[in-house]
Amino acid sequence: MDETKNPAAVELGKLGGKKTAERGPEYYAEINAKRVERKGGRPRNPPAATHAGTLEIAGRRIACAVLADGKRVLSQETFLSAIGRSRKGKGGQIVTSPDGLPPFLAAENLRTFVSDELRQATVPYVYRSVGGANAYGYDAMLLPMVCDVYLTAKDAGKTTRQQEHIVRACNLLTRGLARVGIIALVDEATGYQ
Repeated sequence: MDETKNPAAVELGKLGGKKTAERGPEYYAEINAKRVERKGGRPRNPPAATHAGTLEIAGRRIACAVLADGKRVLSQETFLSAIGRSRKGKGGQIVTSPDGLPPFLAAENLRTFVSDELRQATVPYVYRSVGGANAYGYDAMLLPMVCDVYLTAKDAGKTTRQQEHIVRACNLLTRGLARVGIIALVDEATGYQ
């Protein structure tokens, strides 16, 4: 255990992880339903983005935003495009499988690599863009977690031929994230902005 961590907090985190594991897919579907309260297909009072921009990682452009509560999100369309999937869900909205997983993780061969933490991160966000329009997105932490699923599945020999282009995209994105990450870490450690 890291000596800088509070042992009581570590134990509490373990209990939370066990509780999350016990909840299962129905719990996450309920969270999704609450987050995306619909009225005529439109969510009510989605959180607003306070900042927006575009990331460029491994030659892929990913639209991103920071919401009023500090949550960092990646737009659904550019997230899907970055990993090699279709840019639009059905009807332009976020689509999930019956157990709450988005289609890019719903394949049977990937399910054993989907952690509870990842399952929680796949709950989509509906938010108001800086311009005021409704937008659909995912927690920014989902991108490296999805890449890890595909690369781990590839290492285990569990990916399919149809998933090879996604594995390649995830490999490039992971390498790009590592490059960006080291710069951000040095800047944070030194206080350089």
